[in-house]
Amino acid sequence: MERVLQCTGEVVFNGQLYDNKIMKSIVENIKHKLISSGKLKGNSVVAVYLDRGVELLASVCALFEMNITFLLINKEIPTSRLEYMLDKAKVDIVISSYGQEHDFLDIEVINVGTIDNLIKHNYLGSVEFCYTSNEIAYVIFTSGSTGMPKAVQVRKSGLINFIQSVPKLTSIDSNTIIGCFTNSTFDIFILESIAALYSGARVVMGDDETCDNVKLLAQCIVNNKINTLQFTPSRLRMIHKVDPHFECLKKVKVLLIGGESFPEELLKDLQKNTTAKLFNMYGPTETTIWSTISELTNKESVDIGVPIKDTDVYIVNMESLESDTLIVIEKESDEIGEICIAGKGLAAGYINDPEQTNRLFISKKINGKITRLYRTGDLGKYGNNGEMLCLGRIDNQIKYSGHRIELEEIEAHINQIEGIYGCAVGFSDKYNKICAFMIKSSEEHFLTEDVIKQLLLKTMPQYMCPSLCMFVNDLIYTSSGKVDRKSMVQKYAENEQYVQPNIAGDGDKIDIESQLIQLFATITGEKDVDLLTQLEGKINSIQYVNLIVELEELFEMEFEDDKLSMLEFKTVGDIADYLRNFKE
Repeated sequence: MERVLQCTGEVVFNGQLYDNKIMKSIVENIKHKLISSGKLKGNSVVAVYLDRGVELLASVCALFEMNITFLLINKEIPTSRLEYMLDKAKVDIVISSYGQEHDFLDIEVINVGTIDNLIKHNYLGSVEFCYTSNEIAYVIFTSGSTGMPKAVQVRKSGLINFIQSVPKLTSIDSNTIIGCFTNSTFDIFILESIAALYSGARVVMGDDETCDNVKLLAQCIVNNKINTLQFTPSRLRMIHKVDPHFECLKKVKVLLIGGESFPEELLKDLQKNTTAKLFNMYGPTETTIWSTISELTNKESVDIGVPIKDTDVYIVNMESLESDTLIVIEKESDEIGEICIAGKGLAAGYINDPEQTNRLFISKKINGKITRLYRTGDLGKYGNNGEMLCLGRIDNQIKYSGHRIELEEIEAHINQIEGIYGCAVGFSDKYNKICAFMIKSSEEHFLTEDVIKQLLLKTMPQYMCPSLCMFVNDLIYTSSGKVDRKSMVQKYAENEQYVQPNIAGDGDKIDIESQLIQLFATITGEKDVDLLTQLEGKINSIQYVNLIVELEELFEMEFEDDKLSMLEFKTVGDIADYLRNFKE
């Protein structure tokens, strides 16, 4: 295959710069290791099982340049799920490093070695080696309705189209310093890594601790003078909890936001507190990362914008999806339909799953021509000015009191209320009721649960109004940083033991131990908490940051930088001792 892209970028990791010359050398050395193993074939699928770092980025670049299909693996994946993924993707080689040994079902393991050895070992010349016949760039797993993930095969042509299009549309070039904080198993990591490096950018890669702790992440943004970032709205809300005025984003020039619904209150906050160009990004994994882009810098509302190069996006009449000819909804119409995507970005399909592939990747006549499209499962319509809007998932539609209701429509109404900074709406099958969980923009705001209901009844019918409206300190997120509605319902609406702690009052008079225990139980959902409760296995990194933020506000203090890591405390009692000593 003709080489159309060159890695011209550089990497910063743990404060050390790896310039383009060094990066190219590391990439070539990894290529040599792969070839000299004698195990590489044209149809090989290579899994990358590495910690965050330069070796990870260089391995992905090497496989991309050699046109070898890759699968990125998170080391925290449970063994049973890992084995399923390796088998499903038909992985025959695993790239790992010393000290990361694992039983990979007797799959060949190639150790790339340490970064120091990769830099010191200079092979003569570059590796001109490319499997031209392989059309699959990478395999990536998405959640599946069966409980096991689906394996998506993303084409090389779609990835190249993305790299040649999106960076130009979002001003990613040799002047860019982009943060790489996304988990490598999620496809938007590709923008922060391959797409950025092959556009000449400097990639600042966060280690695991930085990515998991928003306080450290905010410091990393400032210390490395990062000017381009890609976040989900949920992660931006996490940053807001520790940095209410987005001080860490003051020097950021480009902010890419996507992956879930983008609340207008968050848009206003970013417009007020930053000077960055704000882009809303939209697109499913099956159409190669992002398919549309909308610049929202000066807009008052959120839309999904226009397609990237060689991509077509349609809003299709849902009844016509069952026929051979699709009816495309025109801009002048206010009809709601399903968003369907066509173009170079479409994946080949799902591995060994023809039923799902044929159901979601369809070939239909559209505008008189047979076209292959992907059914996103998202509802869409056109706004008053002809802009394309995403209204949420079709599978977030419920049947309640004889009415079909879109949960995300209710969320959109709540997010328009002044004083609401974020919300999640779910449905409790156990109690047959709609539940809304909300975050206030400030504790002093006048809003109450009853006020929320009164305001909603002015904009929606009674049957859509949530039976339960509850203010929470934070929303619950999936491992990919998206709001987990189901867990919110289970924790707050269906947990009879849940009690909202009272943390009001003079900090000097508060009993540290009881307040800490109550707060820990609320944030984690754990029922039996005492001073001997171990942090490991009871609280994740996101919850830990929320705990720190709440404690700092409660006791009017600030945790020292070396205490921002979960590893500094073994038990709840250790945190209590730290708080007590701090106050003394």
